Amino acid sequence: MNNKSRIYNFLNTDKSIALLAFEGRAFFEEFSQNRQQTTKSVEHFLQHTLLSLQPMINFLKPTEHLGIYLESKDKTHPFHFNLEMFEMGKTRSVLTPHGLTEIPEFFTGQCRVVKFLPYQRTPYQSLLSFDQVNYSEIVKQIFLLSYQFECEVILNTAQQKSFFIYKLPKDSKSIHINESPESTDSLCTPLQTFLKLHETTFQNYFLSDVRGVKDTVHFFEERGMDYQSSKVIDYSCHCSKERFSKHLYSLGADQIHEILREDGLIKVTCDYCQKDYFFYENDFIWQ
Repeated sequence: MNNKSRIYNFLNTDKSIALLAFEGRAFFEEFSQNRQQTTKSVEHFLQHTLLSLQPMINFLKPTEHLGIYLESKDKTHPFHFNLEMFEMGKTRSVLTPHGLTEIPEFFTGQCRVVKFLPYQRTPYQSLLSFDQVNYSEIVKQIFLLSYQFECEVILNTAQQKSFFIYKLPKDSKSIHINESPESTDSLCTPLQTFLKLHETTFQNYFLSDVRGVKDTVHFFEERGMDYQSSKVIDYSCHCSKERFSKHLYSLGADQIHEILREDGLIKVTCDYCQKDYFFYENDFIWQ
């Protein structure tokens, strides 16, 4: 468990600023095992996007999961990027079209944010439009428009680490998507003041090889942060034959029987991990 990636949650001394530190080395090793070799352009996009967006998993409540879906409108290099994060710490993603070699330096297009809530058929959704923005800036707009909080993202792709820093209202214990916090006028410590005060802390963390719960907590507590919690983050797909069978049943018995008569089986490939699942006549039970 110690060699797993984690997101660490800290508060400053007056509990007005929250800092999430993402140590992503093991996460990106798992990520690399699930994809083919890519170009520098694609690698740059994936590193920046995942390091920026991943800390948002920290705001999910039990059994919730969050989907962030980017659709580039770039005329030369259009693409789709889907990122899904689950409260228990699992993450999966897919970039299409497969074999893409070039990603625009700036993003123009739409971002759909979908939060899936337990016991609710209709998820919370919001649609954001962007015009020539840096990829690491996307999360700031998602956080501001969906959570009504300002945040800053600081990342280091070489060390595969990032910070997600945001202001808290007074007496705030937690925040959840689509809930309106107090006005920013009630905040005690300006975000920019905190960032300036701890600029050296961020640099030293990136330059250090601090990893693991004990060393990470010690590093930040020495610098005036109060440790709150940490979450193990895995890059893994949760697909299964059972999950796909539920979708196949929605086709109806007639269509499934027709496919089986023609092909003898039904093959389903997961878009995220490219794993194949095969279904035969005896895999279906009809009432």
